[in-house]
Amino acid sequence: AAEVPGYPPLALVAAMARQQHPGPVTVCMTGGHGEWFVQDFGADGLPEQALASVRPQEANRYGHHAVVAGSQARAKAALEGPDRLVLETLPDARSFPLLPAEVLTGDLAPIYGRPPDARLPA
Repeated sequence: AAEVPGYPPLALVAAMARQQHPGPVTVCMTGGHGEWFVQDFGADGLPEQALASVRPQEANRYGHHAVVAGSQARAKAALEGPDRLVLETLPDARSFPLLPAEVLTGDLAPIYGRPPDARLPA
């Protein structure tokens, strides 16, 4: 049996961005329900805090690095001012070797970023 490691897509985008511009990076990607996934990564490629799933108008409260990467990088940078370097980067599995080993996991569960809308009856 082969072991197949999983990895967070935002960590992959951060690794790809750091290859172009070494240092910390904020990743902002399209999430579900019209929200964005936002997360900061340090220069070592490790997450600096938990993934946030937020409405676009709240995204400026999350992620504050000068380099912003991801599918919503341009929109997020526009909320924060012109001093951000924007990298419109999408996850590319060919960049897997760039990931730090610490972000790899054997838990292949999806990452939702927020609780489900459906609730069980009390």
